[in-house]
Amino acid sequence: MVFSRAEDKRFCFLKRLPDVEPYDSVGGACAFLPLRLLCRSGNAVLFRTNDSVPGFRLFFGTSRSCFGGVGGFCAHKFFLGPWAGLSACVVLFLIPGPLQLWAANHWLSYHWQQQISPGASYGIAVMALAWLFMFVGCHHRSLTWILVSYAVFSVVPHYKAHIFLANVFPMGIYPALLFNKYSKYMRCIRLFSFLALLAFGMKMSEKIAMIPLVRLDGSALQQYFAFVLAGIENNFLHNFLFSKIDSIASMSNPYFTAAFMAAVLFLSTFGTAGILCFSLMWLIRKETDKSVLYFPVIIIANYLVMSLGLAFDAHGTAMRDELLHRPFVWACFVVIAWTGGAVFLFIRDWLARSGKARGIIMGAICLCFLFPAYLGREVQRGPLWGRPFINHVVPVGLVHACDFIRTHSRHDDIIQDSYGENKKAIAEALSERQGYVVKYFIGPYELASEHSSRLSEIAYVKQETVPEVVVDFFIKRHIRWFLSNPEEELPWAKALSKYCVYESRGYRVYDFQNSA
Repeated sequence: MVFSRAEDKRFCFLKRLPDVEPYDSVGGACAFLPLRLLCRSGNAVLFRTNDSVPGFRLFFGTSRSCFGGVGGFCAHKFFLGPWAGLSACVVLFLIPGPLQLWAANHWLSYHWQQQISPGASYGIAVMALAWLFMFVGCHHRSLTWILVSYAVFSVVPHYKAHIFLANVFPMGIYPALLFNKYSKYMRCIRLFSFLALLAFGMKMSEKIAMIPLVRLDGSALQQYFAFVLAGIENNFLHNFLFSKIDSIASMSNPYFTAAFMAAVLFLSTFGTAGILCFSLMWLIRKETDKSVLYFPVIIIANYLVMSLGLAFDAHGTAMRDELLHRPFVWACFVVIAWTGGAVFLFIRDWLARSGKARGIIMGAICLCFLFPAYLGREVQRGPLWGRPFINHVVPVGLVHACDFIRTHSRHDDIIQDSYGENKKAIAEALSERQGYVVKYFIGPYELASEHSSRLSEIAYVKQETVPEVVVDFFIKRHIRWFLSNPEEELPWAKALSKYCVYESRGYRVYDFQNSA
């Protein structure tokens, strides 16, 4: 696929040209991978109408989420038992997420973020496995299992760097706090050594432009909190919080302001599941291993500090708020799965004594299937500004044109869609080839200079009237394939008709390879 063939995984649809430095782009074509798979398997015709091909994502999204469910089951099975692991899976899959349980903040919707980020499900599953080994090592006082945990942890960045960074601090301090094989003196030495190493790494991130900036100075607090409030779609709650934030921010006590923001972020992220988590933690404290009991506390505290304390990334390696926002998925997973396992542990004795209770629970689980049936319709919608990114209808002519490019091109060919400056990387996804430029995301983020330059170049060449200049443009930039759309009239289309190698329902494919 296009992702595996990218020379630089940060720039999925951007070819590293010999004379042009790459710039930041996005991996948005993951939304069209299911459609691409259907086309490759020959089954896409089942979903075609006369003029369009709708996307089909339910099975693929569910299959990716299964990895997170398996991770939750394994992590809970070891300490709380297999039925607690099953309970965690049921809660993950069937119970509404925090989105429906508190403030209707789609920007912090667990299921939405899992659907739009394919790597997150795999990263969460691997991270859950790493924590499982960490629990085993702390429980059995085995250094071997601790090292295995770190080995698995080192694999997480391959799937989702945000989840890796969100666990660096917890994974570092956990053995120092709960690994009782060594004396308190030795554990303190290990703890301070890790903290010193962490501080050194954060300092180095300020000097190395190729990695995200990790600086804990709270400079993004006000602006990020405004993002959180803007994502709340419950009008009453939205207006109430906005009416209070100015008066609270004007107080001279910064700690009270920070506590208020942390409380709002906590409830917006976890909803009533967060409150239930702490309640169950108190109720089962006597019968649960401390290494598991306090695990959600460490994860929640780490998440709140990252979201409210980190500075925006000024290095341009990704969107500036990614390290503040994306880790909420891992924190939500931990809270929801842990709460599901703890619920079973709390009612375990009651279930063992009463057959009627077991019947009630099984009936309740069956009724829970109504939640995804009712709430799953727009699970991919996300925030209000996310509507343009869902429910895409892809014209059949575009699918045919992309199939032609895919079957007649080399893996390292570069393509350019004439709609590349305002579409969603559809052509790049369906053809499985890297694009010269794609403006996928919209939002309050400035484009990199090279990105803006390439967008201007494509807009200019579409209006060019001299055919030789057009050909020279594509040759110099190593763009072999150009896809024109039926809605656009290109001034040079007739003059360069000899380069048109395929046409379907108004979509034309130009091949400039033979012009070199």
